Amino acid sequence: MKAEVLSSPELENLAGLNDYLEFLFDKNKELNLIARTLTKDIFWEEMIVDSLYIKEFLPVGSMVLDIGSGGGVPVIPLAVERPDCQFFAVDSISKKCQFLEEVKVRLALASLNIINDRVENIALVKKGQFLVGTAKAVAELPVLLEYFAPLIERGGQLFLFKGRAYQEELKRSSHALAETGFTLSNLYTYSLAGKPRYILRFYKENLSLAKFPRAVGEAKKNPL
Repeated sequence: MKAEVLSSPELENLAGLNDYLEFLFDKNKELNLIARTLTKDIFWEEMIVDSLYIKEFLPVGSMVLDIGSGGGVPVIPLAVERPDCQFFAVDSISKKCQFLEEVKVRLALASLNIINDRVENIALVKKGQFLVGTAKAVAELPVLLEYFAPLIERGGQLFLFKGRAYQEELKRSSHALAETGFTLSNLYTYSLAGKPRYILRFYKENLSLAKFPRAVGEAKKNPL
């Protein structure tokens, strides 16, 4: 599949994005939310701006699930720029969820919801409730496809951020795609700091063939 080249996103709420950046780096001194080697300039370009390449693709008013939200990307930049959508940030680490709760209050992000739990547990109670799924630097494609399979409604879509290795991951994902009901519909590319980036867009065209979720940790231990 030929990759479509994306233009740089327009940033409409620079104040909010900068506030998030400053607060994150201040909190990182005590909480170790992101790598200490990251500078503000690098994080701005490769995390915040990077996250916003999909903002125009989100349907108006959609429910968006972000898995492994960690320090807040891509969910915080997206919530800042797209307040019309409802965002659900999922992370199993309590300190990261507490940080996200503080960001929510600080930036008055009424559309942001934080869930401190494993994604497998969430899938037991929120099956098919989300139109859009996102994830950045969380796991390889077969694992992500399984995580999202029970959570994304039929007709929904995924936006997964990947680097150069996406092709190898895709080769290992044929079985996962068949089992989860997702189909790769678009491949997008752009360059950040001189490095190629990719976004893989999947549609949930069919119901999952397998029963999901599996037990906690099974997707990574025994990927499809």
